[in-house]
Amino acid sequence: MAEPEPSRRPEWRWSAAAALVAAVMLGQGIASSGLWDPYELDRAELARRIAVQLFRAGALVADPGREAMPTLGDLGMGELPFTSMAAGFAVFGLEDWAGRLPLVLWALFGAFVLHRFLARRVGGRAPFYGVLALCTMPLYFVQAHTMIGDGVTMVCFALASLGGLAALEAEGHARVAWLAVFIAGLVGGYLCRGAILGVG
Repeated sequence: MAEPEPSRRPEWRWSAAAALVAAVMLGQGIASSGLWDPYELDRAELARRIAVQLFRAGALVADPGREAMPTLGDLGMGELPFTSMAAGFAVFGLEDWAGRLPLVLWALFGAFVLHRFLARRVGGRAPFYGVLALCTMPLYFVQAHTMIGDGVTMVCFALASLGGLAALEAEGHARVAWLAVFIAGLVGGYLCRGAILGVG
């Protein structure tokens, strides 16, 4: 007689706890600190111009004669973080929290990627503690709460790592799917920091 499979309910409870911890720790206070000048202020201005040009956010036009699309030289890095912030401005208006919200969502996605990675490699309560440690790391927390943009690079790196390692272990269609995740992480990294820092 086959033994009954162990209940997966405790594992789901730890996963739900990890999601709650990440949402509370990364989402709180995104509208309470104002903009850091010049770091966030300059990047918010570039993201605003992208919102005007790419998303046709006419309500965000400040000076019709100076609304040109920023170049990569203007950005000083890849366009993916700025496009994310621009989407927040286009949808919610020119508010500090609107520019930070997409970066918080990226950070939450990064916590999810880490959770899935640890669930595959270790299991048990390790994914919960991994997410807890990630969300309390000052660098990760600050990048999630400020319009600097390198939090997106961290998430893309985690995505490429998970996809690459999982593809080595998988077979058949699962390997193709994980390779797609790996490539998506590399492409995202390239769009954040270029070929050397973002991919290499």
